[in-house]
Amino acid sequence: MGQRTEWDGFRALVSVDAGLVVLRSRRGTEMAASFPEIVAGTAQLPDASALDGLCDLWGCLSPKVSQAAQLR
Repeated sequence: MGQRTEWDGFRALVSVDAGLVVLRSRRGTEMAASFPEIVAGTAQLPDASALDGLCDLWGCLSPKVSQAAQLR
């Protein structure tokens, strides 16, 4: 598994260059297909933008939601 599971989400790096959004785990695993909502939201950032953060998953205190999050 390329990403480290957090208590409430996944650590991720996003960059925007010439309109292309790249979303990767801290180890470089491509995550865009698993988080299309983040790609869509960050596509509006200016070129040469870079963000480092946590893809937070609402409701992860519920075991059912935590299991679904791990499948992403």
